Amino acid sequence: MEHMVVDPGRPACPFYGFFRIGMLLMDNRDNACGVVPGGCESCVMEMSRQTPDWQKCPWNNEGHRVSIELALEHCVIFPRELESRGSSELRGVRLREWHELIMHR
Repeated sequence: MEHMVVDPGRPACPFYGFFRIGMLLMDNRDNACGVVPGGCESCVMEMSRQTPDWQKCPWNNEGHRVSIELALEHCVIFPRELESRGSSELRGVRLREWHELIMHR
């Protein structure tokens, strides 16, 4: 992955702020939860007045492990950090790469 500077305001969750359409996660610049397929649901932690944190997220559990691993392997995410100024071209990265970047910063 090219060098990318992650917005320091992003929470410690690779799915926070994205909505999911099939195998694509799009940055919605809000509190959407991209771990939930097929929609734009708000982050359950934030709705419970907790700081979003993937390590503590109720979605991050053994019951969802298979679907999460499939998403990490096959989904492409389009974070605003990869937007080119003045261009309409969308650039994305594999979700697994984004996950590693967010979780190890």
